[in-house]
Amino acid sequence: MESKLNKEALSRFGKAFRDKVIEDFFGSSDTISGVEILKLTPVKQINLFILKDLFQTWRNETSKLKSPYFNYDTESVRVALNEFINILSRNISISKEEFLPLLDKAVNDSINLIFSPYSYFSLEFNKAKNDKIELSLMEEDEKYYQVNKHVYKTLLERLKDMKSETLTFREVGETLDVLFSEMKDNSDDIQQHIESFSQIVKLEVSMIYLDENKTEVKTSELLSDSEQAIVNDKFEDAKSILNDAHVEGTPSLVEIMQREKIESMEKSLTVNQRFMFVKELFEGNVEEFKKVIDYIDECTKKDDALKFLEDQYGKLKSWDIEKEEVLEFYDLVSRKFISGSTQQ
Repeated sequence: MESKLNKEALSRFGKAFRDKVIEDFFGSSDTISGVEILKLTPVKQINLFILKDLFQTWRNETSKLKSPYFNYDTESVRVALNEFINILSRNISISKEEFLPLLDKAVNDSINLIFSPYSYFSLEFNKAKNDKIELSLMEEDEKYYQVNKHVYKTLLERLKDMKSETLTFREVGETLDVLFSEMKDNSDDIQQHIESFSQIVKLEVSMIYLDENKTEVKTSELLSDSEQAIVNDKFEDAKSILNDAHVEGTPSLVEIMQREKIESMEKSLTVNQRFMFVKELFEGNVEEFKKVIDYIDECTKKDDALKFLEDQYGKLKSWDIEKEEVLEFYDLVSRKFISGSTQQ
């Protein structure tokens, strides 16, 4: 599982990096060209993402100009449009004010791609989008990926196997989920990238990832002594936690977590949760994960679901109830069986 990014620290770093680049370049120039963008920073991915956004914007604008009276798919028109793009790329000229948001986005996107590739690609191909995406356009964008290029390349190969030129974002997102769950080492070595960033503004590993031993809100500060003992107990006591045992006036563990009832485990899981559970709880086995989710969704009683998990995973596979991923998984199970009655 990818470590959680320290978003606050990285946001401060990104702004400092952006401001330093702007100051260094526009201190002596009024505009920036395409060639200068390619060499702008030692982090090549940032430079490429700036160009990617430029040409995607141009692509979107030209699509709006297409007239129903002309055939834009003929070979001669396609060649002419490509040549036009090439001419434009040699004549890029952007002022400081117009360039700032482009650089800002490219820095943030590059940080995510480098240090949390799954998060980056999940946002890039958000399954919640109702739009469709052309496979040919994704193929065109491959040249803009230098970091974790193998991920994008493998994703394209999987999508080509689907034998469809137009795909939904859900199809791309679900393919991405499976791809990451199968990859044991899914990111580039970050040290070289840290060194590249540090040529502009000093970046340290401690600024990138959250200390997993620290949490924004300590559970021990929210629970009573008796509840804390339950949380720290062995797996056999997980049922007590999930049945909302609590001291009057103090929120139980489940109450601290999200309280909304879910109708289905399968439908409620987020992209990050799927990746996390497959990776951390099911040793990368997607099929086993799906079978467990389907089984829980078919259960009509919480006790049946909990007994199944306790027998098959608590005892046989030694799931650790103190582990964050196990607690989150059990919280989802508990929320599926929330009802107006206390009888489960």
